[in-house]
Amino acid sequence: MFRKFNHWLARAASGLAGHPVYFAPQTLQVADRSIVLQPAQRGDIEAMVEIERRVYQGYAPWGSLAFTSELSRQHRLYLVATDDNYIIGFVGCSFNWVKNDAHITNIAVTPGYQRQGLGTAMLRALEKVSTENGMLTMSLEVRVRNSRAQRLYRQLGFQKSKIKHGYYEDDHGDALEMLRPLGKEEKND
Repeated sequence: MFRKFNHWLARAASGLAGHPVYFAPQTLQVADRSIVLQPAQRGDIEAMVEIERRVYQGYAPWGSLAFTSELSRQHRLYLVATDDNYIIGFVGCSFNWVKNDAHITNIAVTPGYQRQGLGTAMLRALEKVSTENGMLTMSLEVRVRNSRAQRLYRQLGFQKSKIKHGYYEDDHGDALEMLRPLGKEEKND
C-alpha cells in the first residue's frame, strides 16, 4: 500500500510541477528598430549583470550566481533582447502551476534603450507565453518608491495587491506586489 501511495504521490506532484516553458525567438519592432527576443543562455549572464549595474548605478542586485541558478531551473524563462547581437535588456519569469501564476522575477533595460517600449514588449511576450501555458495571473514586486515602473505596470493591467515590508535586501525597502489577470481583454482607460 505504501509503495502505491508513493507512486501516486510522485505522479501527482509531477503533474502539479508543470513542464519546461519554451519560447521561440522572435523579432520585435521597437522604436523603429528590429529587436530580437530570445531565451537567455549562460553566455548571456555577464551582459545581464552589466545591464543591472547600469540601471542601478553600479550595483547589481542579482549577481552571476543568482542568474546561473535561475537559468538552470526548469520552470523559469529568461529572455534577452538584442540589437545587432548586443544585449540591451532582459526579463525573467517563474511559472507556478499550483497557483497558475507567472511571476516576473526581474526586468531591466539598459539606459540608452529605456522609454522606447522595450520593457512593454518584453512583458507582452511573457504575457502571451504565460497564457499559452495556462497561467491565470501574472505577478511582480516593485519598489514602493519606483513610481515610474508602477505607472508602466498599471498601464499593462497590473493592479496593486499588497505591501511587502522590508522586502529588498540592499536597503530593506518596501515592495508593492502587483497582479494582473490573464486571458481577459484589457480595458483601455
